[in-house]
Amino acid sequence: MMVQDSASPHVIFDPIAATGLALAAGFCLVAPIVTALWWHRRSGAPLRALGIGALIFFVSQVVLRLPWQIPLGRWVQAHSEWLVPFLLFSSLAAALFEETGRWLGYRHLLTAERSRRVAIMFGLGHGALEAILLAGLPLAGLLVSWMLAAQGRLPSAAADAIRQQTVALDFWKIQLAALERASAIAVHVGLALVVLQVWKRGGLRWLILAMLLHFSINAVAALLVLKLQLSPSVGELMLVIMAAAVLTLGLRLASTARQS
Repeated sequence: MMVQDSASPHVIFDPIAATGLALAAGFCLVAPIVTALWWHRRSGAPLRALGIGALIFFVSQVVLRLPWQIPLGRWVQAHSEWLVPFLLFSSLAAALFEETGRWLGYRHLLTAERSRRVAIMFGLGHGALEAILLAGLPLAGLLVSWMLAAQGRLPSAAADAIRQQTVALDFWKIQLAALERASAIAVHVGLALVVLQVWKRGGLRWLILAMLLHFSINAVAALLVLKLQLSPSVGELMLVIMAAAVLTLGLRLASTARQS
């Protein structure tokens, strides 16, 4: 059932889709922190590693990468022939910036203990802030804006923009955003465990492997939907499979590495 406020006749508020939006936003905002606290209680991993992981994401992405990549992405929207090269370049940049940042985090900030439990907390911190900034807050903001627009409390231009963003929303499709963030967190934990092997097994080949895995996941996930025109649900399923593979690899490497 859908309701419409008479003060804003062109913005329709769907309670079911809005509930899905609230659930997805709540998951992205709360679940990563709850998971980190659970891991802290279960393993004794220091919460400092969580904060360092979040710091690495903030510096490598928010400070160093997104300020120039967002304008570049807007330019590509007007030059569609550059879309595929841009997606590949974006995937490579994410891999280089984030994995180098992870390596620097181990090298300079996590010197007291480089262990499996710390690596997992380190990855959770990275993935948690990413989920909050890139999904949780935007989804929550969209929900609040949708409610205001439906009540006629936004200017017409803003209300039109909200209508375009929400007209095709439904409960289950919105949950794909939460699934994507859960998969991304699993990837970050797995990659944090892979980069840890630089100290456990020796050699920068483990950092390069993490970069290659990161690039491959980002690129494949984007190109499967773009070039093969797979449905978003199939694309997310592929992301789940890849995330599980990277997490499994990281855990196996950590379980068989020398302890220190």
